Amino acid sequence: MNDDHIIRFNLANADELSSIKATALRINQILKEYFDSIGIILVDFKLEFGRYNDQILLADEISPDTCRFWEKGTNRAEFFRGEVNKYGWVDTGSSFLPSEVSAAFLWAQIEDIDRIQERRKEIWQWYDTNVDLLSLIHISEPPRPS
Repeated sequence: MNDDHIIRFNLANADELSSIKATALRINQILKEYFDSIGIILVDFKLEFGRYNDQILLADEISPDTCRFWEKGTNRAEFFRGEVNKYGWVDTGSSFLPSEVSAAFLWAQIEDIDRIQERRKEIWQWYDTNVDLLSLIHISEPPRPS
């Protein structure tokens, strides 16, 4: 979805879009600096924003599931672009693999799974009760087959 879609569907206005972009750029700076310090390239990540009580909020977690990482010091980018036929180390880098980062996030979530799942259910129930998503974007509900 681009800026024109967001404005056309009245999901956010130009000022709110500016705020969303500034927040995303700040998060990008913080994450890139952190991962660079531990020898990992943050290739990209996904952010989701939402609205609650007329405020724009970050609406999803930032976790390894929403990011793509590469090890620093490898030719991985060139390998994926087809510029080299073998992936390997080309410079000083780190052997600190993303799986360890993912494992740390996952372990913390596993330790707190009951609270996390209960909160997810509460949020889903609130949305199910209070938000008519189709009307928010001015789309009628599709006809249901008989």
